[in-house]
Parts: sequence; structure tokens; C-alpha cells
Amino acid sequence: MSESAIDAGADFRIGSVIGRTWSILFAHFFSFLGITAVLVLLSLPVSFLQEVALGEASPALMLIVIVLMFVLSLAVMVVWGTILQGTVDYLAVGRAAIGAAGRRSLQRLLPFTLLMIVLWIVGSIAFFLFVIPGIIFACVYPLAPVACIVEGTGIFRSLSRSAELTRGHRWRILGLHAVNFLIILAAVAVIVLVIGVASALGEPIAVVIGAIAVCLSGPMIGWYSLISGAVLYHDLAGRPAGRGDGAHHPVL
Repeated sequence: MSESAIDAGADFRIGSVIGRTWSILFAHFFSFLGITAVLVLLSLPVSFLQEVALGEASPALMLIVIVLMFVLSLAVMVVWGTILQGTVDYLAVGRAAIGAAGRRSLQRLLPFTLLMIVLWIVGSIAFFLFVIPGIIFACVYPLAPVACIVEGTGIFRSLSRSAELTRGHRWRILGLHAVNFLIILAAVAVIVLVIGVASALGEPIAVVIGAIAVCLSGPMIGWYSLISGAVLYHDLAGRPAGRGDGAHHPVL
């Protein structure tokens, strides 16, 4: 989609973004739970092979593990793109079509993956070496992944598009990040508390309760930030104006 097909958003409210994020999360909770379960199941044999490869010091087996980890990472990227695309269209038209979202995510897999690598490297350096620039980076470029998927932009255009959309809103975006961080921190604290209490009940019960807590927390923690970013993008970019090229379909 060309950038002209997106109308500039006027404003956003932190409470509204958070409220709709939770609403979408709960409305599609079992879908997100299923996604989490599938990714966990896919990662189990990879983790097992990794332990075997390290134990036997087998270069050939380790190469297989690296390839499988790479494929699994690409699968995660497809899921992330699907959630971003789906959330934006769900807010725009109120329709769900996971298949269309997945196809769009697959189409954008290469630029989206490269963009996420760039964001991870630059963001990590900025946060660990220079905290303030890291915070600025997080407030200027949070919408780059959504723009890459929804608007079909490349790496650098996605970054500049995010800078355009966030201009004039960055203090409130900082506030949104702070609130989201506290929400995720509280969720992690509850999970740790539940697992800690369960451990006092004996190993079998602790394992079961711990597994349930981790599986239930996956959709809440793993997907919360993605949905929040897509909701923010929807507010600042505005409702998609035209879809005549067929590149942008109702999803989620």
C-alpha cells in the first residue's frame, strides 16, 4: 500500500490504547493461546536436539539445530506480522481473517525480519550503552514494524514512517511505554508468585501449575506489546483509505 493510502492520525489517548489492547487480547485469547502452544511445541524438539548436540559435541547435529532454530525464528516472525496486520484491520473493519493476515505476513517476511534485526541491534546498543538515546529510540520507532507489514515499506522507509507518525506524540508514547512496562512487570510478578506457591506443594503439582501459568502468560505477555503497537499505529496513521490494489485485506 502506498503511503498516500494512509490518512494521518490526529491524536491518541494512553488509556484508550491500553483498553483496546486488553479488549483484543481477551477477545482472541484462545487463538493467542493456541499460537503460543504451537510455538512452544515446535521449540521442544529443537531444545532437545541442542542439548544432545552439546553433550555429544557433534558439529553436524549442531548445524541441524542451527538450521531448525533459524526456521523457528522465521515462523515467529510470520506470527508477529500476522498479529500486527490482523490487529490493524480488526480495528479498521472489525473482521477476522487469520489466513489473509498470514499470507500478508509471509509476503513481507524478508523485509520484516531484516527490520526486526536492525531494531534489535540498534535498540540493544542504545539501551545498554546509552539509556536516554535508547528511550528516545523506543519513542521514535515503535511503529516501524507495523508500517513494514501494513504499508509494505522497506527497512529505512519503515523507520522514517514511524518517525513521521510519532512526531508530536513522543512524550505520551513514553508514558504508554511506562504503563505497558508496569503492566508486564506486574504480570511477571504474579506468575513468579504462583510458581513459588506451587513449588511448596510438591514437585508434581508445581510442574503442572508452572506449565499452566507459563502457557496462560504467553498470550498475555508475549503478544501484549505487539497488539499495543498495532493499536497505536491505527490511532496515529488513521483508517486505511483504499484497498484497490488488493495488498491490504481485512484480517484477524
